[in-house]
Amino acid sequence: MAASPEMTASVPICRKHKAPLGLYCVEMEELACEGCKEASGRKKYRFWTLREAAEEHKVVLRISRDKLLAKVKGHEKAQRVFSDMAKHLKSQAQQTERQIKDEFEILHRFLREEEEARIAALKEEEEQKRRTLKERIQGITEEKSSVSDTIKTIEQELEADDILFLQNYKDTVYKTWRSLQDQQCQPGVYKLMSKVSEMMKLPGQVHADTVQRMCKPHPEPEPITGGLIDVAKHLGNLKYRVWEKMLAIAPYSPVSLDPNTATFHLSLSEGLTSLKYCTDNPQLPDNPERFTSRAEMLGSRGFASGTHHWDVDVGDNTSWAVGVATQSVLRKGRNRGVGIVALRLDNGSYRVKTAHLPEQGRLRRVRVELDWNNGRVAFSDPVRNRPVADVSFPFTEPAFPYFYSSCEDHPLRIVPEKVSIAVGAPKQGESSALPGIYHWFW
Repeated sequence: MAASPEMTASVPICRKHKAPLGLYCVEMEELACEGCKEASGRKKYRFWTLREAAEEHKVVLRISRDKLLAKVKGHEKAQRVFSDMAKHLKSQAQQTERQIKDEFEILHRFLREEEEARIAALKEEEEQKRRTLKERIQGITEEKSSVSDTIKTIEQELEADDILFLQNYKDTVYKTWRSLQDQQCQPGVYKLMSKVSEMMKLPGQVHADTVQRMCKPHPEPEPITGGLIDVAKHLGNLKYRVWEKMLAIAPYSPVSLDPNTATFHLSLSEGLTSLKYCTDNPQLPDNPERFTSRAEMLGSRGFASGTHHWDVDVGDNTSWAVGVATQSVLRKGRNRGVGIVALRLDNGSYRVKTAHLPEQGRLRRVRVELDWNNGRVAFSDPVRNRPVADVSFPFTEPAFPYFYSSCEDHPLRIVPEKVSIAVGAPKQGESSALPGIYHWFW
C-alpha cells in the first residue's frame, strides 16, 4: 500500500518514494508514483494517468447523478400524483357521502310514505269496524229496551183481573211477538210481518201459535265475524313485504362502473351505471388503476370463475366497445387491445378484435356473456334474441367488464336486472340457518 502523501505546492508527494503522485492504481483505488508502479508487489496492477482516472470516475459519478436526478423526478411525479390523489380523495369522500345521504333519503321517504299508508289502512279498518260495532250495540240496546218494556207490560197484565187480562190478551201477545221475533226475521229489526197480522184474525190461532212460539228456542243476536282488527294482515311478514315492494325503487345493476379506472374523457352517472364521453377532466389523479389514452374504463368487480352476463344499452351511440378485459391489461399508453375481448362499433361497422362482422342491422342493446372456466366470451342481441359473435379466450386471471365510448351525444347504460324472489324450504342436501331459504333469480 502506498505511503501517505505529503503536499509539495499543489502536487502530492509519495512519502515512501519522495516522488510526485502522478498515477492512479486501479486495483488499490489510490494515487501512486512511478516508484509505487515499479514496486514488486504491484507488477500486475493497472496504473492510469490522473486525467484518465479522473475522467473514468467522473463518468461513473455522472451516471449516478443522472440516475439520482431521474429518481428525484420520479419522486416529484409521484409526489404530484399523491397530492392530486389526496385532493381527489377528499372530494370523493364528500361527494360519496352526499350521494349516500341522498340514496338513504329516498329509502327513508319511501319507508315514511309506506308507514303512513299502512297506518292509514289500519285506521280505516278500525273506523269501519268501530262504526259497525257501534251500530250493532245501538241496535241491541234499543232491542233490549223494547224487550224490557214488553216485560213490564206482561207483568202488569199478569197482575190485572181476569176480565181486563183477557180483553188485553191479544195486544199483549202482539207486543210479545214483536219482542221475541220470528226466527226467520233478522235480529234487531222491529217490523211486524204480514203473516202475524193474518194470524191475529183467525179464531183461537193467537193463543195456539203463542204456545208454539214459547216452546221454540229464542235466537240470540248474530255474532259479528271479523269484528276485530286483522292484525296478521297488517303485521304478518311486514318487513319482508315492505322490502319486496322497495325493489321497485332499488333496481339491481349486475355491473357497477369503477370511477377510479375511468379515463379523463369519461363522465359517470351518480349511480355508476352509465358513462358518456366528455372533454378532459384535469382534476382526476393519474392513479395506477386509471386508463389514460383512450376513453375506456372497467367495471368494479372482476370474475375469476363461473358464468356471468350483463346487458348494455348502446342506443344511438356511434362509437363504442363493450366486453371484458384482464386485470393486467395495460392502462397507461395505447394498449392496442392486448388483454381485451370486446365488440366494437367503428365507422358504422361492427368488429371483434380485428375481424369485421357481417351486417348486423343496428344494435341498440348488447349482451355480454362470460364463461371464465371455459375461456369463452359471447355477444348477442337480446332485443332480437340472436347471437352476434363468440370468442375463445383462455383466462388465467380475473376478467373485468370493459367499456369504451367516444360519442359525445349518447351514453352507454348498463341495463338493470329484474329480480324475482322465491321462498321455500332448503332442498335435500342443503342446509340453512333459517327455517326458510331465499332463492334469488336474476
